[in-house]
Amino acid sequence: MRFENDTDSYLLVESYVNLERQRLTVAIYGKPTGRQVAMDFNVLEEIPKPAAPRYVDDPELPRGTTRQTDTARGGLRVEVYRTVSENGSVRARDTFPTEFKPWPDIYVRGTGGA
Repeated sequence: MRFENDTDSYLLVESYVNLERQRLTVAIYGKPTGRQVAMDFNVLEEIPKPAAPRYVDDPELPRGTTRQTDTARGGLRVEVYRTVSENGSVRARDTFPTEFKPWPDIYVRGTGGA
């Protein structure tokens, strides 16, 4: 994501990761501008997760060792909509096409010595 600071003040950007829920939250703090931002989205396509796993060879692990590092997930094509209002009138309307690629189960398998 990319944005432009069009205010006359500094911004503080802070991020939080919740690994259990696999969620990234980004908070942006700055001097109040009186703007309101409304977000919405529309799912255009749900892409199924790949059925075939992917294997990655690792010579650092002992031969015969296998461990799963990633879990398969389906993909999405969505449009994200943003409306910025200030003093009761719309300042900007944007559409952001976004694609989340499907991801297979990934396994690392050892190819090193015993």
